[in-house]
Amino acid sequence: MANADQPQHVVITGGGSGIGLAAAGLFAQTGAQVTILDRAPAAEQAAAQIGAGFVALDVTDEVAVEEVAARLEAQSVAPSVLVTCAGTLQRTLPPEKLGWAEWDKTISIHLRGTYACCKSFGSRMAARRGGSIVTI
Repeated sequence: MANADQPQHVVITGGGSGIGLAAAGLFAQTGAQVTILDRAPAAEQAAAQIGAGFVALDVTDEVAVEEVAARLEAQSVAPSVLVTCAGTLQRTLPPEKLGWAEWDKTISIHLRGTYACCKSFGSRMAARRGGSIVTI
């Protein structure tokens, strides 16, 4: 559990733009240590602009998610909040015109990526007996 004298460490997937970046900015304004996890090239610059840390991560790679969770856990302030906000927009097409590969990619990011992050970060929070997860 986080020490009351230490700021919270908030990890946000998909935090390089949109809702994730807005959430990261709000957490940073409260004095939280924020780490953005994102695969978009521009996310690192967005993180720097709000004073957040950045780790390049594809949430669909569960091995990479586990490695990042372990590395962040070892920091002086272990993550106490996880916000899963990674997502993608699929093309707006009728179902009969949307290919399975595009559907699978969307589902992999939205569902598998969210599950992988909750599993890796959440298990560590449970072991510390404290933490919060918000899925978007």
